[in-house]
Amino acid sequence: GKCAACRALADPSNLDISEIDAASNNGVDEMRDLREKVQYPPVAGKYKVYIVDEVHMLSTGAFNALLKTLEEPPAHAVFILATTEAQKIPATILSRCMRFDFKLIPQADLERRLKAVLNEIGKPYEEAAVARAGAGSVRDMLSLADTCVSYSAGKLTYDDVTAVLGSADFAAMGALCAAILSGKGGEAFEKTEEILAEGKSVWMLLKDVMNFLNACAVAKTCRDAEKILALPADTFSQLAETAKAADGHRLLRVTEIFADTENALRYSVSPRI
Repeated sequence: GKCAACRALADPSNLDISEIDAASNNGVDEMRDLREKVQYPPVAGKYKVYIVDEVHMLSTGAFNALLKTLEEPPAHAVFILATTEAQKIPATILSRCMRFDFKLIPQADLERRLKAVLNEIGKPYEEAAVARAGAGSVRDMLSLADTCVSYSAGKLTYDDVTAVLGSADFAAMGALCAAILSGKGGEAFEKTEEILAEGKSVWMLLKDVMNFLNACAVAKTCRDAEKILALPADTFSQLAETAKAADGHRLLRVTEIFADTENALRYSVSPRI
């Protein structure tokens, strides 16, 4: 970031690095315009770099217009095509690219980063709260952490994070899943209605049930389940008790049914039913 080229590229007026949002510039005309501009040589650096974000949003005509440039690009041009849905990119485009897949960041690294941020701002926290808030990408984690810090006045707790996420209370979720796994239909219906009456969405309830069932499977089959799940001790003991009492085949079948229900909910006009 110190040399003349780096300083020039960091300047907002620099034209050697261009970012194009394909979600809103997805037509043939935009790609033809790009083809004309790509002929001009770079000003500050050795290359002109074109970053096409959300490239899967381009229309078929736009892809065809871009293909010619990708087939015979000028020596000074580099294209970076960014997408989360590589399967939507035509094979003709993919075959002319070097592909780099970015995987999710390991949970331990996310937690380490979040702890560093919380320590820097002087916010006390529970280990379990960090583990819950750390799931997902760095951006999602920091957005969630920002909300949680504003939400809790004192020490950041596991319950604070759960409340911000909109998840059901873990004890209530445990009681619901225990009733389902033990075949107590009436009790399961009562628990479901109680949770929904608190204002939780059907989608969030289904997601919480799926997460709990998955955690039960881990607790039932893995030796280091407590370390893997990173739950508070009392929460894990409740989960382990439910998992121990559940029949393995029933646990698998219930999980399958809820997975099918998740798919059916996308097209349902009565999600509660």
